[in-house]
Amino acid sequence: MTNRQAHSIARDSLLIATVVGIPAGVLADSVSQALNAKKADWLYVVAVTLAILVLVLLRLLIAMHRAGGFGAGANIRIEKMAPVDRTSLADVLLDAREEVVFYGISAKRSVTEDSFRRSLERLEYRNLRIRFLLLDPSCSAFVERARDEGESADAWRADMQTTISRLSAHKASSNLDIRLRMSSRYPVWRAIIVDREQVYVSTFLPGKRGTEAHQYALKRSEEEVAHGIIKSYRLSWKESREVEL
Repeated sequence: MTNRQAHSIARDSLLIATVVGIPAGVLADSVSQALNAKKADWLYVVAVTLAILVLVLLRLLIAMHRAGGFGAGANIRIEKMAPVDRTSLADVLLDAREEVVFYGISAKRSVTEDSFRRSLERLEYRNLRIRFLLLDPSCSAFVERARDEGESADAWRADMQTTISRLSAHKASSNLDIRLRMSSRYPVWRAIIVDREQVYVSTFLPGKRGTEAHQYALKRSEEEVAHGIIKSYRLSWKESREVEL
C-alpha cells in the first residue's frame, strides 16, 4: 500500500466515523431524554433516528461505490489511451455538433490522412466550425520545440506549408468554415476540443514527439483540467495571428 492510498483510507475512515458518529450521538441523546423525561414514546424516537442513520449510511455507501473514495479526485473520470489508440481529428469530426479545434504544432499528420479528407466530404452540408491553432514557424518557440523533439526546424516548416496547402484546398473544395491561426507560445498541450466540452489531450514531453505521449479523454463538465485547457486555447487564439486559406 502506498502512502497516498493509506492517506486516502485514513481520510475516508475519518469521514465515515463523523457521518456515523453524529447521528449515533443524536440517537443516544434522544433515547436518554425520552426515557428520563417520559415525554415521548422512546420506541418511536429510536425508530425514526435509526431510519435517518440507515439512509445516511446508504447514501454514503452509494457515493463510495460510484466515486471510489471521498477525496478531491473521487469523481474524476479520465480515460487514458496509449499512443496507438489515440483519437484522431478525423474520428471526432462526424460526431461534433458545432465546433472542432485542433490545438498543436503543425497538424500535418492529421490533415494529410485519407480519413480526414473523407470526413470533410461528408461534412460539406453541415454548419460545423473547424479551427486550427498551430505553432508559428517564425517564432523562437518553434525552433525550441523542434530541438526538444530532436527534429529539424526546417523540416517542420515544410510540414507547416503542407498543412496550409491542404487546408486551403479543403476549404476551397468543400466551402467549410475552416480557419487557421498561428501562436507564438511554446506548446504545452496537443489537444482536440469538440464543442468546447470534450477534450482529447496529450502533453508535449521533453525528448518525445507529441504523438508518442499518452492521450487523455476529458469532459469539461467533470474535469477542471479540461476547463483549463479550453481556456488556454481561447486565450492563445485571441493572441494569435490569422493565416489566410
